[in-house]
Amino acid sequence: NYKIVKGDILLTKDSEIPEEIGISSFVQENIQDLICGYHLYLLRPKNNLFSSEFIAWALKSRFIRKYFYRMANGSTRFGLNIGFLETCPVLLPPLKEQIRIAGILSDIENNIQKKKEKLQKTIILKNSLIERLISPVQ
Repeated sequence: NYKIVKGDILLTKDSEIPEEIGISSFVQENIQDLICGYHLYLLRPKNNLFSSEFIAWALKSRFIRKYFYRMANGSTRFGLNIGFLETCPVLLPPLKEQIRIAGILSDIENNIQKKKEKLQKTIILKNSLIERLISPVQ
C-alpha cells in the first residue's frame, strides 16, 4: 500500500549526491489520493512503541545524517538500502518521552516558520517602500 496517511514518515532513498539521502518528512495530515513516489521510502511504525513524529525528528539528527551519508552507495546516483534503515542506530526513550520531545521540536519549528513568514512580509514591505519613497518617479 503506497497511500500516504497521517503519521507516516517519508524518507529519500536515492539522489545525485549522498548528502540528500535519508532526508525525512513527517506527514501531519491526511491528504486524499496522495501516494508515495518511487524515490521515497514510506515508513509506518507498526506498534505503539514508537512515535512517528519522534522518529522523523531523530532521522534529522546530525548523527543519523552522517550514518546515512556513510551508508549511501553509488557513483553517479547514490542510494540507501532498506537494510540500513532496519539497523539505523536511533536511540528510543520511552514512548511518553518521545511524544514530549517531538512536541517540543515541532513547537520550535512552527515558531521558526512563523518568524520566517513575518520576516518575508517585512522584506516585501521594505522593498515596496524603497520603490515608492526613494526611487525616482517614472
